[in-house]
Amino acid sequence: MIKKMEQILVETGELFTTASGISMLPCIRPKRDMIHLVTPNQGVKKHDVILYKRKNGNYILHRVIKTKPDGYVLCGDNQWVLEWGINDEQVLGVLKGFYRGKDMWIVRKIVCIIYMWLYGVFRLQCENGF
Repeated sequence: MIKKMEQILVETGELFTTASGISMLPCIRPKRDMIHLVTPNQGVKKHDVILYKRKNGNYILHRVIKTKPDGYVLCGDNQWVLEWGINDEQVLGVLKGFYRGKDMWIVRKIVCIIYMWLYGVFRLQCENGF
């Protein structure tokens, strides 16, 4: 089934599916919100949510915290441990938006931008011990 997800992304350039883990709460609710992923044709930027494949074969949906010359630094919105060194070859897709019920939330719309800003401020304060 997962191989089919990769094939769909490669063949069509987009994929609609649901996330299964809790790492992206509260933004993306597992097995409830439909996510829309697209191939990363324009590159990956800070704050993008990406689907990537870990070296152990696991598929993960996390947010880009930093871009560095040797790869990306990622973390789930509901997690505190950073993952370092994810490279472009591991990236399968970038989140374009998600459906919550019948409402489509586009990642680059103002509500999502405010969420990302608040998330960043909260994360920075937690990392610095408030």
